[in-house]
Amino acid sequence: MAKINELNKGISLNIEETFGELKFLRMKEDKKRENDEGELISTQVRYVVQSKRQVSEEIVSIDVSADRKEFEFGDQVKLINPRIEYYSFRQGNRTNNYLKVVADGIEKVQKKVDQRKPESHEQKANKQQ
Repeated sequence: MAKINELNKGISLNIEETFGELKFLRMKEDKKRENDEGELISTQVRYVVQSKRQVSEEIVSIDVSADRKEFEFGDQVKLINPRIEYYSFRQGNRTNNYLKVVADGIEKVQKKVDQRKPESHEQKANKQQ
């Protein structure tokens, strides 16, 4: 079983420089664990996003206590308080390590709409004169 490296309780992350623009691709099954009664309970909601800068898919884990968000494929999203958790687990004589992207939340990026009215043909003609 993977164990979080206690030396790195959450490496801070400059999300813009590391990943660039993030686009929502799909949901992944919730991360679950067994409680004292033997029932599986969800502990983290997982979103799959595509990083424009890394040109890869990333799985972002968010605690179930945060509001579960619904997105459509291709929506541009941003992470709230993102960080990296570093995990290690032993496999025979080797140690495998991996990084996990976690955040406090995720939200859709609202693209700014140009509020200006389009110019009429007369206005364009007047500018050219």
